[in-house]
Amino acid sequence: YLAYHEPGIVTILILSSFFILLNILNHIVDAKIFCGLVIQIIIGMIYGTPLTKWLGLSTEKIFVDLGYLGLLLMVYHGGLLTSIKLLRKYLSISLIVALTGISLPFALSFTLMAFANASPIASFSAGAALSSTSLGAVFTILDNSDLSLSKSGVILSTAAMINDSVGLIMIQIISHIGDGKFNSISVIRPVFVSLGSIIITILTCRFIKLKLAIFLNFLFNQKYYYLTVHLLLLIAMITGFSYAGTSPITAVYLCGAAISWWDNELPHHIDINSFRSRSNSNSNFSEIKRQITNQTNDEDSDDELEIDETEFSGAAIYHAYFHQALNRILKPLFFASIGFSIPLRQLFTPSLLWRGVVYFLLMTLAKLACGFWVIRRVSVIFSSKSKRHLRRNNSNLPALLVGLAMIPRGEIGFLISSLAESKGIFNSHAENNSNTGEDGSGSDLYVIVIWAVVLCTLIAPILTGLVIKQLNK
Repeated sequence: YLAYHEPGIVTILILSSFFILLNILNHIVDAKIFCGLVIQIIIGMIYGTPLTKWLGLSTEKIFVDLGYLGLLLMVYHGGLLTSIKLLRKYLSISLIVALTGISLPFALSFTLMAFANASPIASFSAGAALSSTSLGAVFTILDNSDLSLSKSGVILSTAAMINDSVGLIMIQIISHIGDGKFNSISVIRPVFVSLGSIIITILTCRFIKLKLAIFLNFLFNQKYYYLTVHLLLLIAMITGFSYAGTSPITAVYLCGAAISWWDNELPHHIDINSFRSRSNSNSNFSEIKRQITNQTNDEDSDDELEIDETEFSGAAIYHAYFHQALNRILKPLFFASIGFSIPLRQLFTPSLLWRGVVYFLLMTLAKLACGFWVIRRVSVIFSSKSKRHLRRNNSNLPALLVGLAMIPRGEIGFLISSLAESKGIFNSHAENNSNTGEDGSGSDLYVIVIWAVVLCTLIAPILTGLVIKQLNK
């Protein structure tokens, strides 16, 4: 057993000031420019290993684990806020935005062969790290701007989720490359496992939707019943996807989206007494099923289904039981844990600093290009002719918002680059490179990549906050 002991006054002061600053400064900065996450990352740098080391290494590891739980809840909330109707409508644009956000960073990363003397495989790994998008930053931005159910919000969240899914697949591929086990199976398996998991989830929703709706709506009218169902579904999907070889992040997003779809397309409340009386009078299951189907498809029945409908929705359950813990503890710990990962003392070598800034600018342009597809005059290319007559005062700020919000790399960028470094991939260098000091190879290349990830994660949310402030006007 672990003997209980009181923490010392120094520990109490450090931990209390850490959490107080995470919340107070986040609130102040969010109120001004909607980018409190940057302050939380900086606080993590100050309190953690990069600077003062006030938090012990064991404490940092615990905070990293708790922060990851915060990331899962943020992504789950993003799934709950996903409008399936809008997702279907803008799926093609979302896929194009995601493809742009993946392909351009990969392509531009091969410029490292010119100005950092990196090998092709090292450039590929750098591109994998910079092709990701911070889901934590994206969903925080959407939450602050109330754009989750807008066109730009749906496109942004879907594209970011695809980007990170590809990034998580790249983690497995890079791991195989570093172990010298790279082959076609190491590429194909993660891709097909991820696609298969998504398809199975969609088919399962289609198959069980009526039966599950009848079971829950017929028997349950208490909030905690729905909480139990949502939790069991969430845990089951995380466990199943993890053992199948897919990231839990994909699982929680699909779980949230499935619950959102259920909330939007199926009635949470039906006339229970009516159905029970019919059941007592030997009314069969198919009759109940037909009644629910009719209610679901009848556009004029909305008023009949408004009996505390929101009280039992996924978003309502989330706000009742998870919102406070996430916003006050888990989410601040997640962004602070990103600060723990920044090798601050290694970043300011002059020969690496300018290369890191150049690479950051290239990666910024690569993600900004994602917003091109959301520009109004571009997004109506496939629309009907009557929609092509745009007013001159139509704003393209949402397009700029999408481009800027795709820039932060965050957790996945640090994870992929750290994995590539630990596997020795950044130590591989071009054949004509015989030095390892200031030529960008080895750990130097890792610092260049980290510079790009850090600058993208810190600067982009500030610019995004300014755009949100302008949109709110």
